[in-house]
Amino acid sequence: MAGIDVSMKHAMAEFPEDWAEFVGVRKGTHVRVVDSDGSPVATLADKVIEVGAARPYVLHLEPQAYYDKGLDVRMFEANGRLTKRHGRFVHTCVVLLDRAAWGRANTGRYQSESPLGDCRVDFQYQVIKVWELPVRQLLSAGVGVLLLAPVSDVSRAKVAAVIEQMAQRFRLEVPRAVEAELW
Repeated sequence: MAGIDVSMKHAMAEFPEDWAEFVGVRKGTHVRVVDSDGSPVATLADKVIEVGAARPYVLHLEPQAYYDKGLDVRMFEANGRLTKRHGRFVHTCVVLLDRAAWGRANTGRYQSESPLGDCRVDFQYQVIKVWELPVRQLLSAGVGVLLLAPVSDVSRAKVAAVIEQMAQRFRLEVPRAVEAELW
């Protein structure tokens, strides 16, 4: 699982525009990768994307390939630390890479309320279930998100053809060293 995580984070750092657009940032919006900085955050989010919109914000992308019953709390914690670090709104998005990563404890929302009252948390984050996305959507997206195509809504019989289309795009659109990293 660690290899998948590293591959996704490399692609996110190398192609932040593609990933930002993938989660809904308007094409052409200025984005740049910034270190999450700060040791407590480093384990939660290695890199984040700064979005230079009319109201600038930070995009925290979290690839997830396995079920984590503490994901909601982990994303709440990461969001809070990144908000403190960057001093602006943080849009957290978990990219679930496998059906096995989805479950009742990682729904895109963390809620809690004190038994004493007057203290409550209602944190929501975006969840993208890659296996539900049409393969055409990913194959026509930026080259940085092509890694998701084979695990999208595609039949096993068509995976080889999808990988060939990815290979063609990589050969045409990225330097050889980057292509090797993506594979």
